[in-house]
Amino acid sequence: MLLREPAATPPRRWHAGHGKMRAAAIGVAVLAVAHAGRSAEAQSAPVAAAPNAPDPTDGTSKEPSAQQVPGEWYGWQTLAVDGLALGAGIAAAATLEFPPRERPSAAGVIASTWYGLGALAAPSVHYAHGRTGVGVGDFGVRLVLPPTVGFAGWLAACTARRHFDTDCARSGWTAGSLVGLAGAAALDAGVLASPRAFDQDDAGGTWYGWQTFAIDATGVGLGASLALSSPRTGEGEKIHPALPTWAIGLTIGLFGGPIVHFAHGRWGTGLISLGARFLVGPLGAAPGAIGYCAATGGVHDCAAVGAQWGLLGGLVAVSLFDGLVLANEPAEEKAASSVTLYLGPGTIGVTGYLP
Repeated sequence: MLLREPAATPPRRWHAGHGKMRAAAIGVAVLAVAHAGRSAEAQSAPVAAAPNAPDPTDGTSKEPSAQQVPGEWYGWQTLAVDGLALGAGIAAAATLEFPPRERPSAAGVIASTWYGLGALAAPSVHYAHGRTGVGVGDFGVRLVLPPTVGFAGWLAACTARRHFDTDCARSGWTAGSLVGLAGAAALDAGVLASPRAFDQDDAGGTWYGWQTFAIDATGVGLGASLALSSPRTGEGEKIHPALPTWAIGLTIGLFGGPIVHFAHGRWGTGLISLGARFLVGPLGAAPGAIGYCAATGGVHDCAAVGAQWGLLGGLVAVSLFDGLVLANEPAEEKAASSVTLYLGPGTIGVTGYLP
């Protein structure tokens, strides 16, 4: 945690790297709201009878299909995420300081902060409602749409001036990115979170994502504590704070996350978690560089700075997917993990498997 200077001296502005690490925690509270909303929805909404329910009179037994739960609009939760991300961006623009050559405009700071926090927190709202496919689609929209509209803004701004220079490039990219961010937020709340019936196939299952979250929080916390000490390379160059946070968080989560699934007897899920953490998470460097350069209009060294924040963002994204999606154990899978002993005339049988 960063402390301000004593009252006797003028207050110091926060460093850009440390301030963004603090701002990244804002979207976490919305996940609890989403979980509560999903629980209330499941309790208040009537559940339709399964169409393939077994008929005791026909002598056959059919597997019941997933229960159809009438959907309720929860777009206010994604709007809350975007509102918090926008507020964090405004606060960052007012308090963060940057090296002179890397200083973006205030609008660029707002856009880049909104881009990162929104892409991580908004899909998690859908995950918390049991809509994995919608959450993954929302993640893709929020990664691609703002930079794409930012490119269109760059073309429009420089074409209007009839001269392609740095000023029109920066203002056009940033303005277009802000429009793209607002469009992604509207699409998310108005379409993706619209009320409709959806399958709820995890009824009666067990959620143990808090265990993977605890491991990831430990790793990120240890990395952040190292980052706050302002480590430097052997040549004395200061290391970007996102890098040690990512490195230690990845190392601990890479082993700890899959082990949690293995301990629950879910070996396949554990291997998926291992692959996602090792392969998918580091790919966040690419959208991080693209998004930051688009939001800030291509300030000096934006690719390197954005890529390092993207590594940390990819780590958080995989952690959220692991804890909110993979760490849901279906009821039938949980039942199959127990061992049952059957005794009969001259017969002894054992079914199930040990976790």
